[in-house]
Amino acid sequence: MAAQDGHLIYDVYEATGSPIAAEALRRIAELYVIEAPIRGRSAAQRKKLRNAKSRPLIAAMKPWLETQLARIPGRGGLADVRRRG
Repeated sequence: MAAQDGHLIYDVYEATGSPIAAEALRRIAELYVIEAPIRGRSAAQRKKLRNAKSRPLIAAMKPWLETQLARIPGRGGLADVRRRG
């Protein structure tokens, strides 16, 4: 999922209040939380810590996202994210 997909999910949430979009945003926010405590460390340390902390979140997000995307209509809204991915 690219950064622009997060923005598109946010736009869908703002426009529709979609609970799927809300949960996707919550999960994306968990990834951003990883960055604050590793600021100021070397690039190698940041990469190592980022990978260790983000991999379990991504591993949990992938099947959730696939399940949710199978439930949404094929046009508009979150379907745009699906087509881009």
